[in-house]
Amino acid sequence: RRGCSGLGEVGRRFSERRGWRASPLGEVVGVTPLGKVGRAHGPMSARPALRMLFIGMQAMLCCAWDLGDAEDLTWRTVWPRPTNAALVSRASTEVFGVRGRSAQAGMRYMSLVETKLAEDKSHPLDGVQVVARLDGVGNPAPYVNVAFSPSDSMGVLTLISSDSATSATADVVYDKELGYVSIGGGSDSGGTTRPGVKITHGPVKLLGQDISLAPVDLRPPASWTQVLGGAWLTRNARWRPVMPKNELSHPGCMDNHMAPGCNMDGRFSLVKHRFRWLLYGRANHLSAGGRSVQVARSRSKSPLGPYGPYQQLSWEGFDLLRPLAKNIYTGAVRNHPTAKGVLVGFFPVNLGQRGKTNGDGTGVISLALSCDGVRWSTLTPLLQSPGATGRTWDHPVFGHVLFNGTYHFYVHHDVPGISPRATVDGHVRAYSLVRGALERLTAHAMATLRGCTPVLSGRLRVDGSDAVETKASNRGPAALGARVLTVEHTELAAPTELVDSLSCAACRAVRCAPSYLFTDRSKMEFPSCNCARR
Repeated sequence: RRGCSGLGEVGRRFSERRGWRASPLGEVVGVTPLGKVGRAHGPMSARPALRMLFIGMQAMLCCAWDLGDAEDLTWRTVWPRPTNAALVSRASTEVFGVRGRSAQAGMRYMSLVETKLAEDKSHPLDGVQVVARLDGVGNPAPYVNVAFSPSDSMGVLTLISSDSATSATADVVYDKELGYVSIGGGSDSGGTTRPGVKITHGPVKLLGQDISLAPVDLRPPASWTQVLGGAWLTRNARWRPVMPKNELSHPGCMDNHMAPGCNMDGRFSLVKHRFRWLLYGRANHLSAGGRSVQVARSRSKSPLGPYGPYQQLSWEGFDLLRPLAKNIYTGAVRNHPTAKGVLVGFFPVNLGQRGKTNGDGTGVISLALSCDGVRWSTLTPLLQSPGATGRTWDHPVFGHVLFNGTYHFYVHHDVPGISPRATVDGHVRAYSLVRGALERLTAHAMATLRGCTPVLSGRLRVDGSDAVETKASNRGPAALGARVLTVEHTELAAPTELVDSLSCAACRAVRCAPSYLFTDRSKMEFPSCNCARR
């Protein structure tokens, strides 16, 4: 029905039916109304034998299997939110509270920062620091960034930046060559240097107003000791603009909230991917609501850029605006802990409310994967979240941890400024995926997504007995796992790309063929698409 296009129409089914939909791996990609344990009853859930026959037919036709409407899967109802029982482990624990005065101070937009070698950890958050945004004191209140250890239950907060413009949206990541890197700015957050933008269309209350947009700046890379010592405390001569000076709207920016300017009113997510830096920011497709994510790629190995035009993210089978206007509030993007060249993203999705572009629709925290940073796999829900005005009450914390073979992720529940229960129930909670779940999702994404084919002129290397020693050691704070698949990235000439594409098509045809045609496909080598490994 849809060829190899993947699951397709998931967004429509999300919104119209509030029902289940399953990927080839059995993961839920739809939701039921909040507070209910949902089961799907579609044409593929009636008889297991017929379901298996259907799967076999699909395998003969295409690698991207489509299971239609179905699998009997349920949400596991646990505190504080129902979770996807097929993917998320039963146990979850509160890491630290964000209630009372912390919530009143507006603590949100958190990033995990690794400061210890993976092999030296005694528990998942050993050596991890949290960077968060707080509302400062003043009118209008400026923003500040603070750092603290989650193990200390926020006993000590260290002010690391009082620059409101960058603190409003900043992300912090570790790079083994540069140290700790942070980019922020772009929002109407006060303390700005760019000229004002007169709003010509958008919300009526803003028409004709001048909005001063903050510059998007790179804070000077530094060691963690220097960061805690004040390296980013105030703007100085070492700070560098990431986008061209006085630029009102970077090419490709989608912002119908503040057009003709590019406001970037959500937070950034920064990640180094295939020797380039990807800067993810807020995209606004409607004058109200329609939030999504866009990304700009650096044209050099430096996080300073220059950066190419913004590109709009797409997710397999997801339509942001049809039939209901949905919202993806932010994108928490990081490198895959074991598969080099693959990105993992956590996306808080509000599934929309009929008749409203910024409604109180059902919310869900979803996971997706990508190999090029622009095209993403199906949004696979991990847990439900109440929705409010196009947002979700809960946000993913930026960062994940692989510890002793278990993949841990973290969620800030009842975010201040969104959830009415922030001062009572606000906290950060640790979750983990069931063993093998991330590997299955990754294998499916690499088999179906464009951009996931290793380049022909690079050397494919796999840690293990048949490995070729990597040039760079995996030791370091950013190394979260030992067994990795690595592809050396090189530029390809057009003829080589064509050969690579044809050989990959041959590989996929063999991989999708019925098993009785080939007794042992694992010994068949197709280096350009790594058939034996995938």
